[in-house]
Amino acid sequence: MSRERKLNVIFFPAWYPNKFSKVSGLFVKEHARAINQQVNLAVFHVCAHPYLKSLYSFEEELEDGILVYRIYYRKFSRAWLKPISLLLFAVAAVIGYYKVNTRFKPDLNHVHVLTRMGVVALFIRLFYRTPFVITEHWTRYLPERNSYKGVFRKWMTKLAVKNSLGISTVSQNLKSALLSHNLKHQNFKVIPNVVDTALFRPNAQPTEDFTFLHVSGINDTAKNISGLLRAFKKVLSNLPGKVLRLTIVGDDDLERPILEKYAADLGLAQQVFFVGKKYGKDLVSEYQQASAFVMFSNFENQPCVILEAMSCGLPIVSSSVGGIAEIVDENIGILVKARDEQALQQAMLSMYYNARNYSGESIRKTAEENFAYPSVCSKFLAFYLQAMANS
Repeated sequence: MSRERKLNVIFFPAWYPNKFSKVSGLFVKEHARAINQQVNLAVFHVCAHPYLKSLYSFEEELEDGILVYRIYYRKFSRAWLKPISLLLFAVAAVIGYYKVNTRFKPDLNHVHVLTRMGVVALFIRLFYRTPFVITEHWTRYLPERNSYKGVFRKWMTKLAVKNSLGISTVSQNLKSALLSHNLKHQNFKVIPNVVDTALFRPNAQPTEDFTFLHVSGINDTAKNISGLLRAFKKVLSNLPGKVLRLTIVGDDDLERPILEKYAADLGLAQQVFFVGKKYGKDLVSEYQQASAFVMFSNFENQPCVILEAMSCGLPIVSSSVGGIAEIVDENIGILVKARDEQALQQAMLSMYYNARNYSGESIRKTAEENFAYPSVCSKFLAFYLQAMANS
């Protein structure tokens, strides 16, 4: 391959935005946007479709400047039919990639999230001789979650990693977790998540009322929204007469109503606002109206929402889980232990009094230097080149 020619790369994401979810695998799409101008990029997404009348449906779209090949396969929700769904996934992957390969010839395939798509890339390497690399995003390897189980899954995961040309994770913490499961590779990099710094920008006119902002899928098991609500109630009790609010962006059909009722039961109906899912400029507006960002997760990897908050110049209050401590230091915010509601309360009180002492310009500069498109793109290009050199 000539060095002057751009690499042809196909992303193989397990999760990617689709007609059922705009946010599923959004972090993968952001990686795609980061490198799209520097490589010839396509995305191959095998996606379950619970309402599909036929067994398969193949689509080719240009989405935000990214060429996306998506094959939907029929998904059966009943437990006893799940093996059929798995079989349909496998056949969809074969059919879909055959169609893709007639349209786009890759130099390198790039798996995002093991194990299933790693197996697909492994078989493609055997039949088409196309090498592949892996980026892992999933928290299941972390000891706090401990859901990386099953002899067959582990065997297939190790086989995919061994036969790849390299693996990356978005945090050192996740890399350490993979290494603890004996998932090793000589070309093992840490390449962070990315933020669109042109979109996520600070507010030129800071708001007067103090607002804590939380953005997530509001899954209480992972994000500990209930613990955040209890801590916020105690913060309010220490600030009688002060105007203080907590805005929660995100949605979940099952958990949101429960959490809204819990907030009301705590007497927070006038201070806590669940505003649902937000995208694009509407989401940016929530960051720009906030005074500080808060997250109290029980486990994490490297949350894109923290990068978005930093890009908007917001100081951070967060639990010190996953890769968060790798990006949030004393110049950016305050970290507390997971589940320590007393510590969170004190940190939020401290942030209330000291948020203006943080330099929003400096926080944003950190985001621009480490997580903007050019920075992450250069890291991926170096990762690809080293992988291809070893092929």
